[in-house]
Amino acid sequence: MTSRDMDTAHVEALRIKAVLFDMDGLLVDTESLAMRGLEQAAVEVGISAPESFRHAMIGVPADHCRVLVQERFGLEFSAEDYLAAASRHMDAMIEAGALRLKPGVRCLLSHLEALGYRRRLRHPRARSRRNAISAALAF
Repeated sequence: MTSRDMDTAHVEALRIKAVLFDMDGLLVDTESLAMRGLEQAAVEVGISAPESFRHAMIGVPADHCRVLVQERFGLEFSAEDYLAAASRHMDAMIEAGALRLKPGVRCLLSHLEALGYRRRLRHPRARSRRNAISAALAF
């Protein structure tokens, strides 16, 4: 038996029933929108938030983002207001149609569909963001 035959047999033995993806940053480009939202929020609240600082918050849980903001601007600064403003700006960009799929996503999803996998969207965010992601993925 060749190594390819063993690989095929191994894959067949797995009987994969589903393929699960995280969407934010993997399937849809939320990073660039988050960076712009954080930048716009910084202007709105009158702080300097360089790209390196904003980038440190991408993909980080909200509670840690609060810590990063307070470490940089002090405990008297309202991290909640800044992060809420960033979220509002990001949501506005999404509502305006700025959300884009990452390169290769359509091809990957088409391939999985051809293999018989169905698509379902589960997203913990607000309904408007979920709807925008659904539209971008053509659900």
